[in-house]
Amino acid sequence: MLRPSAGYLDIKAGLLLVSQTTNAFSFGSTRVGCQMIIFNIIGLVMLAIGFGMSFGVGSVGGLTGEGPLMIVAGPLLIVSGIWHRMSLGASAWFRPRAGGSLFFAPVWLWGVIWSVLGVVYTLQGR
Repeated sequence: MLRPSAGYLDIKAGLLLVSQTTNAFSFGSTRVGCQMIIFNIIGLVMLAIGFGMSFGVGSVGGLTGEGPLMIVAGPLLIVSGIWHRMSLGASAWFRPRAGGSLFFAPVWLWGVIWSVLGVVYTLQGR
């Protein structure tokens, strides 16, 4: 049965795909339309582990504030993102399907951004 859908969510191989077209059709389990990757499950797991470990280190070490926690989480995300891509033998460092990604950016790039912001926030006293 062919039925139009204004937008849909579809999870295939651990990737969340979202239709961005109003003329998307589904025929059984086949979807037709423009799809883009918002994030993948691996990226969410890396993010949860990175920030979970960061909050754990922060509570044990008595670190408070955004800056120090971001300084701890950033390198964890960088290492986990690069390690995962290298373990898969992925040669594409920016492709979302080659490893963990969040909002079109690889997890290791988010780690770099959070590390830099962590240093800035710490210097500002946040």
